[in-house]
Amino acid sequence: QLTDRQVTVRNADEFRAQLRILDAAGVGVILCRTREPYRAVEAVKVHAFSRQNMEFANWTPMYGWETYSRTNPLEAPKADGVASPVDALRKMNETEAPFKNGFYTFNFPHFWLKESVGQRVPMIFCLKEYTRLFSESRRRLILLAPVGYSLPQELSEDVVILDFDSPSY
Repeated sequence: QLTDRQVTVRNADEFRAQLRILDAAGVGVILCRTREPYRAVEAVKVHAFSRQNMEFANWTPMYGWETYSRTNPLEAPKADGVASPVDALRKMNETEAPFKNGFYTFNFPHFWLKESVGQRVPMIFCLKEYTRLFSESRRRLILLAPVGYSLPQELSEDVVILDFDSPSY
């Protein structure tokens, strides 16, 4: 019988193990469905910093890209203020730090991937291009969305789904 602590660790460990497999397979864009986006971001950051020469950044519409320090991961991140999701995705095409090699979490893209949203088409094009480009590099984009979210048809065959489960009892 596992203790509550062991079960909590086990779910996050399982997520990181699956992330390692997808990373080794060269999967460039991953959809992470979760009820706990902050825990998922932390798990991705831990994974990124466990690998040599890998950066980590997290995008939110409030702060833009938040870049974390490898030497002091607990230090407050530096934010660039890029609030537009399309501009944030386009910025990832840069090959300078922090976008040279690393793991990048992108919060709640489902808001902008809806049928009636004007930014949908450029976002789909960026994400589709990154599924190809990032599979040939050491860059990985993890899209964080709610449990049960389904990708638009244009992306459904290109983006791998990895669920970040809540701790079980």
